[in-house]
Amino acid sequence: MTTLHEHLNRYFPHINKELKEFYASIAIRGFAVYLVTIFEPIYVYINLGYSLPKTFLYFGVISLVFGLLSPFTARLTVRYGSKHTMLISIPFLFVYYVGLWNIEHLGFFVIFLPLLSALDRALFWPAYHIAFTRLTDKGRRGQEVSLRTMILSAVAAVAPFAGGFMIQHFGGFALLFAVVLALLFASSVPLLISKDVHEKSRHSFLQPFKQIFSRKYRRKAVAFASSAGDLALEEYVWPIFLFTLAINFETLGLIISATLLFGMVFTFYIGRKSDAVGHGRVLAVGSFLDAVIWPFKIFVLTPLNAFLSDVLHRFARTSSYIPFGALFYEWVGEDEKERDKLVIFREVVLNVTRGVFLFFLAILFTLNIPLNYMFALGPLFALGLLFMIDKPKKFIHDVAEDVEPM
Repeated sequence: MTTLHEHLNRYFPHINKELKEFYASIAIRGFAVYLVTIFEPIYVYINLGYSLPKTFLYFGVISLVFGLLSPFTARLTVRYGSKHTMLISIPFLFVYYVGLWNIEHLGFFVIFLPLLSALDRALFWPAYHIAFTRLTDKGRRGQEVSLRTMILSAVAAVAPFAGGFMIQHFGGFALLFAVVLALLFASSVPLLISKDVHEKSRHSFLQPFKQIFSRKYRRKAVAFASSAGDLALEEYVWPIFLFTLAINFETLGLIISATLLFGMVFTFYIGRKSDAVGHGRVLAVGSFLDAVIWPFKIFVLTPLNAFLSDVLHRFARTSSYIPFGALFYEWVGEDEKERDKLVIFREVVLNVTRGVFLFFLAILFTLNIPLNYMFALGPLFALGLLFMIDKPKKFIHDVAEDVEPM
């Protein structure tokens, strides 16, 4: 019987030992986080009195503080290295989940929970992207992004159902949080095996904020801002909407797990196709499909509707986000001296924009607007990902030349 390790060596023979260790770490952490991620907005929504404005304000603070802290926390990659900076984030996430577990007893101190989550993210994600850029190979990033996506999709396909099953049948969230905390520490082991590499460049803390308004980075800023809106709808609005349809935790977890499993089948193909025909071409098709499918979610009324619309959406998102990610890592990897600066630029734009968008939703839902109406914004965000493509006129011309005349 062929093992998973043999499959990886067969289809991804170029992957080095360090990258395998990196994948192992994010797989364990991913499983831990995915156990609770889909339920976290619902859990916060319930414990904040079923208030949509308070819930979106809560997650808006996390995103905004994350974006603002990123230039400061990224300096730690220079001193401690990317992997060790990722490790430093774990205690903050641990304390955050302990606090979330006991949220009903925190009273006034609940305001510190978003700050703990923001600190974890501001430490982990910039270091993660810097490490991934360094460990992956130019020309194969579509495949390597797809492999990362496949690994995360595999653990994510199991985790939401497992999390929902634990909540439904084993005393609510207590066991779930206990398992998550244990896995977080296990995820640190692979990062300690191999030698870390320190970033050499230094940058001004204000530089990422100045770059947002620079003509040189304007297209990338629009692309990351569009991704921010898209992710906010997917990560916060969609789970809470499903919960308002009276879908129980076990069924909700099963829907998310099943859609991720279906999407995983498509991921490997998209990664190879993206490397073969060009990331821009695949992104163009994926963004268009994503824009067409997003509005379907407005009309979801039953678990079956939710499952079918989410399966379609998963295929579209895979077709857009794998080439989008590959283009990002190609852009960041062009200049080793600028690598950390460009990663921080992305984190600032993505998370500050997402925070502002969630604040906008918090204000909007004081007017009791139906939650599913927000999915009408999905097509705008999906098409905004196209700004990640450089030289759009040349790209359109090249695509037109590939089309055979009628």
